[in-house]
Amino acid sequence: MENPHLNDDDLERAVVDPDREKEPQSNTESGWEDLQTPPPPDEKVEQSEEDVIDMSDELFIYDAVKAKALLDDMSQRNGGKVVIAKFYDETLRSDMTEDEIFLAIFGQTKADYDKAEEERLRQYAEEKKRTLAESERKMPERIEAGKRLIYKARSKEWEKWVENHTHSNYTGEEIDTVLEIMQLLEEGASLKEAKAPLAAPSGAGKDIVRRAVLHFSKQGPDFYRASRAEESKYSPLTRAERISIAKQKLANALLELRELGIK
Repeated sequence: MENPHLNDDDLERAVVDPDREKEPQSNTESGWEDLQTPPPPDEKVEQSEEDVIDMSDELFIYDAVKAKALLDDMSQRNGGKVVIAKFYDETLRSDMTEDEIFLAIFGQTKADYDKAEEERLRQYAEEKKRTLAESERKMPERIEAGKRLIYKARSKEWEKWVENHTHSNYTGEEIDTVLEIMQLLEEGASLKEAKAPLAAPSGAGKDIVRRAVLHFSKQGPDFYRASRAEESKYSPLTRAERISIAKQKLANALLELRELGIK
């Protein structure tokens, strides 16, 4: 398994060469201190950071199997010599078994780790199924709650949006946040108060909520601009965002006139 990020110089530094014992070198000359041979079980070896290849940038913490394979590959490419590498908070050796590596990283053998992971995935699937069923149960009331807060002309759009997000990765949590914000705005809360529920979602979830409020809420444009105020210090509103806000303001004004009976 070739690794384009590790060159031959890296490997040469990380190899423990048994022949070096025959020609003692100073720590400065060898760069390896006393790492030429494996230490006795109870003896702790001090080593400098420069002496060890760091695999943390190459692999995720859960890639213990790949870490073993990478160590074996580096050792094989260097004539079977022992290679030492740093993996997050652990120092691993190519002469360690797979179970020894799993014990060092996770405190479990591979078999025990696999069994625990299988159970974790089973519980996750059950929880996902339960939350999805609950989200489907709440779909009609979410639709009706939203219709009371938006322009009538957008009712069909709202139904479709709620239906789609009922089965999303967030299992409808974003719908509840949108409803909470729109309810606050409808009750006359300040924009600062209405932004509070937005603190719960993160990443993509926050953007989904913000765009939905922009589109469906009667005060969506003002809310969107206010909710982006702090972020705009380091991520200014884009031209596309400014256009969306302006278009939504115009669309809301036209819908307001229509509901007042003015065409």
